[in-house]
Amino acid sequence: RAGHRLMPGTAGLLAALDPATQTLTTVAKWGSTEVSPAQPAPARSSWALRLGRPVDSLDLPDGFSQGHIVAAFDEATYCVPVVAGGRVWGVLSTRRPAHSGVMSEDDRQMQVGMACRVGIVWDRVSRCAAE
Repeated sequence: RAGHRLMPGTAGLLAALDPATQTLTTVAKWGSTEVSPAQPAPARSSWALRLGRPVDSLDLPDGFSQGHIVAAFDEATYCVPVVAGGRVWGVLSTRRPAHSGVMSEDDRQMQVGMACRVGIVWDRVSRCAAE
């Protein structure tokens, strides 16, 4: 629910990376039940994970898509790797109507900040579990 409140007008998902199988599994979603594809999705289906940086689908060449999040032809996606403690934990992805254009800098920064915070929490929890 927090994703929908923080980023109104979007649908999205948070997917965790399984490093052993290099797959993404949706652990949270908002805005639509049809946002996540068949599980698990290959990690290589996320351009954000491939490139190691946030990616807006409107910036991708024609024919390229973010396969780890379901988006219709008239929707755009913005995906941010979840990284902390030197490890990639997953990806935080949102979708919106493509006619709204490139995501605003404020909205991009909010999503990047959320991904950073999620990564920090996952990193700390994993360290506590290991102790």
